[in-house]
Amino acid sequence: MIRAGVGDSLCRPTAQSDWLLSHHVCGAAYREAPFTLLGGDEPSWLDAPEALMAGDPNAMRALARTLVLSGLGMTLCGGSHPASQGEHLVRHYLDMFAPPSRGDYLHGEQVAVATLAVAQLLERLLAGEAPNVCATVETEATLVARFGEDVGRSCWREFAPKALTPALAEARNARLREGLA
Repeated sequence: MIRAGVGDSLCRPTAQSDWLLSHHVCGAAYREAPFTLLGGDEPSWLDAPEALMAGDPNAMRALARTLVLSGLGMTLCGGSHPASQGEHLVRHYLDMFAPPSRGDYLHGEQVAVATLAVAQLLERLLAGEAPNVCATVETEATLVARFGEDVGRSCWREFAPKALTPALAEARNARLREGLA
């Protein structure tokens, strides 16, 4: 559980960067407050992970406080934005399509691995490598085929307003290119 808590907390920098990027490219609201809440405790467990694994009470307290404050930050923002961005999407996507034979992994462990992939993408973006945002290809029919009638239609109702049309995808690509110029 310690590894899962650390893994789920390690995504703070990528979640913050992802959210800020969404603010600049898509006009999403962004708040600094949830990250300010975490500033005091993060170094105490990030700088000495061996203390956590040894069960050091101060390190455990700092990690627990980080997790609680992360939840508070989500509450303040009215959503999971400050603690869950691309890394969590990757994690959930992999979970949804994993073969039944795959072993069980803790949520935070998977988030930590996905955080590495998202961090690499963000580094490429910061180096000036503009990504190519693609239009949505999912349809209601594909979600129904994958998840069944009830769940598929429910997923579509949530997903459809977020789908990217070709025009919107190109507008975001243009905004990204503009920002990297």
